Amino acid sequence: MKNETINKLYNLLQDELEYIIKRIKKRPKVTKNNYGDYMNQIIKLNEITNINYKIIAELLKMAGGNINGINDAMRIINL
Repeated sequence: MKNETINKLYNLLQDELEYIIKRIKKRPKVTKNNYGDYMNQIIKLNEITNINYKIIAELLKMAGGNINGINDAMRIINL
């Protein structure tokens, strides 16, 4: 059930999510695996959509985001 919901959300937001990932990948790596940029986007998307941080992280991974960078960002957010 949960994966199905995440897949539906991804299909709705795919273009925007892929655009976010492309932007992050073009930026200079100021933090390891761009975790700072991922953290910023996860928090921003949560504020805009009220979607759970973990779900946003999954959506960003599905869009091609750096898994290590996203996981590092999530570790910091969840402190």
